[in-house]
Amino acid sequence: MKRTTLSALIIVLAALAIRQVSASRLPSPPVSQTSQARSSPTPDTRAADAQYLAEVKQKLVSHEDELAETFFKNIEILKDKKASRLPAMMSALTGLLGVSCSHCHVPNEWAREDKPTKQTARKMFRMIGRLNKEEFDGKNAVSCWTCHRGNPHPPIQ
Repeated sequence: MKRTTLSALIIVLAALAIRQVSASRLPSPPVSQTSQARSSPTPDTRAADAQYLAEVKQKLVSHEDELAETFFKNIEILKDKKASRLPAMMSALTGLLGVSCSHCHVPNEWAREDKPTKQTARKMFRMIGRLNKEEFDGKNAVSCWTCHRGNPHPPIQ
């Protein structure tokens, strides 16, 4: 089973790589049509994101070792992990996906579930965790960067 799953993963990754090479030979779409142009953080959103993270870090002072689900509302992915991991993880995601916090969240109402991108992110984290556990002996071999490369949608789509 494990060998079959790994073989399937290798085939999918090879197909995606071939598709990406083929796509790189096509003319580039106008900037207005790229996902990068639609979703890239601006100086204003970067400043807002920095402010959001600073506020969260300030609230975390003397609560860093509490469990994330105890300190924050509506936590799924970081259950049983320290609350102090959340700001760094969210900050990393903005770079790994080339988005601002508002891509997945309603600013200042972080527990809300209004945006489908929040559910998609959770599904992706579960997929990454499963792949790393089952196919790479628990090593952190697959991450958001593996496919996204700083884009909200993998460039191979």
